[in-house]
Amino acid sequence: MELNGLLQAGSDDSNRFLALANWDTICVPKRWGGLNFKKFEELNFALVSKLGWHLAAGTVSPWCQLFKDKYFRHSNSFWSAPKSKSWSFRAKSIMSTRDFLRNETCFVVGNGASVDIYHSPWVPGHTWESYLAAFNPRVCEKGVMASSLINTGSGDWNLVDLENWFIPSMVKDILDTPQLQLEGIDELFWKSSPDGSFSVKKAYLACVRFRCRNEERVWSTLWKVNGHERFKIFLWRLARDILPFGSRIQRIFGNSSQCVLCNAGEDSPLHLFFHCDIAVQVWRSGPWGFRSDSMIFSDNLDMVKWLLQPYGTPLVDRDLALFSNYAISLCFVLWKTRNSSFHDGLSPVVTKIQQEISAMVADWPNVDSSLVSRQVEDNSKLGDFFRELPRSDAYVFVDAAVRGDFGIAAMIVCDHLGQVIEVATAKRRVSSPFEAELAAVQLGCCRILQNEWPRVVLLSDCKVAVQGLSAGLSPEWRARGLFDATCLLLRQLLSLHLRWIPRRRNTGAHDFAAWAAAAGYYRLFSSREVAPFVATMNFGL
Repeated sequence: MELNGLLQAGSDDSNRFLALANWDTICVPKRWGGLNFKKFEELNFALVSKLGWHLAAGTVSPWCQLFKDKYFRHSNSFWSAPKSKSWSFRAKSIMSTRDFLRNETCFVVGNGASVDIYHSPWVPGHTWESYLAAFNPRVCEKGVMASSLINTGSGDWNLVDLENWFIPSMVKDILDTPQLQLEGIDELFWKSSPDGSFSVKKAYLACVRFRCRNEERVWSTLWKVNGHERFKIFLWRLARDILPFGSRIQRIFGNSSQCVLCNAGEDSPLHLFFHCDIAVQVWRSGPWGFRSDSMIFSDNLDMVKWLLQPYGTPLVDRDLALFSNYAISLCFVLWKTRNSSFHDGLSPVVTKIQQEISAMVADWPNVDSSLVSRQVEDNSKLGDFFRELPRSDAYVFVDAAVRGDFGIAAMIVCDHLGQVIEVATAKRRVSSPFEAELAAVQLGCCRILQNEWPRVVLLSDCKVAVQGLSAGLSPEWRARGLFDATCLLLRQLLSLHLRWIPRRRNTGAHDFAAWAAAAGYYRLFSSREVAPFVATMNFGL
């Protein structure tokens, strides 16, 4: 018997079984509603794509050089090498990943010397098919590199050449595409990875993405439940609507379904767990005296969301967690009771059900209160943070707001007494909130250079940006051009200290960025104009 049949039937003594879940939907990651089983074919393709990635990215290694010398004799590019029947099985397997890599990777152009515009992926936001459709059909020249479309002096795109090669909408997208420094080499990035790095796991996820459901937080929450695995599997089956209720079987065979506990309502999750007479008695006789007959859910997934995080109740913190544990245990016991009545003809007894629920609740681990204590501990240290900062002539607070495709950067400069020295905002197109925060840091660096302040502390509440700039590694490949330019500015500011600041200490810059975005003002401001925003800042200096 095959693995999927064994898992769904529970035994190997028969080839007949009822499968309420498609095997393809199970072989997806847990965060997309599956069980994270992997098909050998897809996993093998992801492993082979790693070899294709090394060839496409120009990795320097003996096997890559040997492969190029043997199979790319008339072309030095992985992207443009024509297929040949004389290739070995291994070579054909590696090159079979090329179309997959074209849709999942993208070059960020530096000097453009290694980007073949006819064969290499270099415009993000487009599939390979849509990119090819954007070419001017009258232009048939092959082997053109992206370097021929860049102005040598300025490093900007040559608009005339772009308009000759592509349709207007593609020209606009190319002009909005981030670039590296002109002297930099072209770099290949994995599009779905924030930092652009490749891994077999990311390649595998790209292989199975087409059959995945929308990512829901409930799936991650479900598998992190601090309880027995049988509860997690039960909740997963309930959320996927694959528990063999009569209402589910009816959709397949058309037979009628009736609750086996009360012989009145429909044999469905909502009725059994909340509206059945037995369920209502169990809920009301519980510690909270809950009235379950008033509960309505749009579907089973909505029901599981409520069981994990019960909304609409006056309970908070520990009591809410205990109620969630009780509700999950109650549903699990009712499901077992229903099966006993259906298969063995046993009559339900409310007191016995309540005793079994109490025993299960007692087996749940205690609710962890360490999160609250950690939060109190962290907040107690905020006052010491600013006292540890170096004394400076200027403290530059930066933050950003994102509105659509644009980021609004804000900067407030104060002296060591908290008096405002300078305030400014700027607007630019961004691909993510991180790039907007990066633009705010760059704005601060530019003003520091122009004013020639000798000792400066630049403060941002974006920890990812501060850590990335300090390490010299961009967390997002789409912002690589701006990241490199900001790093260049920081290297010129030898006396500057870049530090992270908690959001609650950066309210002035945060509110000012939001105000500038709403009002549409992007310029230098006087101290009188920004007084209301500066008054909200708790400098602690």
